[in-house]
Amino acid sequence: MKNLLLLVCSSLLIFLAAEGVARLFFPQWAPRAGRMTQFWKYDSRYGWSNVPNAKGAFQSFGFDTDVTINARGFRGPMIPYERTPGKKRVEVLGDSYVWGYGVNENEMFTSVLPGYLGGAEVVNLGVTGYSTDQELLVYEDEGYKYNADAVVLVFCMNDVDGNTASVQYATYEKPLFVLDHDQLRLENEPVKRSSIWKRGLVALTSHSYVINTAYRVLAEAALKSKPQLQQQSSADNVFPASPGDQLTARLMLEFQRAVAEKQPNAKFLVVLVDDMAQKYAHEVINYLARYHIEAMALGDHLSHGDKSLHLPDENHWSASGNRVVAKSIADFVAAH
Repeated sequence: MKNLLLLVCSSLLIFLAAEGVARLFFPQWAPRAGRMTQFWKYDSRYGWSNVPNAKGAFQSFGFDTDVTINARGFRGPMIPYERTPGKKRVEVLGDSYVWGYGVNENEMFTSVLPGYLGGAEVVNLGVTGYSTDQELLVYEDEGYKYNADAVVLVFCMNDVDGNTASVQYATYEKPLFVLDHDQLRLENEPVKRSSIWKRGLVALTSHSYVINTAYRVLAEAALKSKPQLQQQSSADNVFPASPGDQLTARLMLEFQRAVAEKQPNAKFLVVLVDDMAQKYAHEVINYLARYHIEAMALGDHLSHGDKSLHLPDENHWSASGNRVVAKSIADFVAAH
């Protein structure tokens, strides 16, 4: 018992020393995603959702922003369901890119977009961490009520993994669609709530520079190992090849069906945040074209290597990047 106690105490001291060194000399290791969960609450439908009327600072290395969640649980102005006569309306669904990770509300591309679309009303329905499955549910529950002229789904490469998972970020349960003879069946509904000990452990570790950096390194290594991110010219690597691709493709087609059913006059458009996986993005675009779904890859307009357009995490967009994205999406929406 003495040896065991000595081992535990020594390990704890080593970890605390490493944590102190990291905080002092490596500020870029600061936790990122964990801090955005301060705006979340448990949701039996989606797994988690934003806390209505929540306000707070969202800070990490490279940004210091203020966040306000409106009364319906989304970031940005609360636009009434009723249309404003003479004004176009666009609604955007997606994850942290749409939510406005790392930028202030006036810098989000959905806030800049009206200036490029003649003052059109833009409804932001983005929630951090969501995948295509949760975004589909948000549209079916809330999105159709806005009666928009265009419904824009922002799709990220990591959504493929998210669509096949029933747990995200190690602790947050979420709904899961499965394919049953090419039909979607919803499971884990209502969504179970994670145990209090698991939530507490994740909350504790989310403040650690060392643990978060280790997690990011492992996650990025796993992501880069995926075939679609290697941009290989293989006939076997054409979307939708993997089971995750197949489920994602089916979810996008279901999204198209839902928009056509609930808003027959609306256009369903897909915008791909492709980062370095441009070949994969264009495979998705070609696939969607077969079903008359218009899609665009932001990588054709936004250089992943341009640091001025991205935050220090090299993924999310800076204020400048959001302006480029707003102009690109505005041109895409106007053309269709």
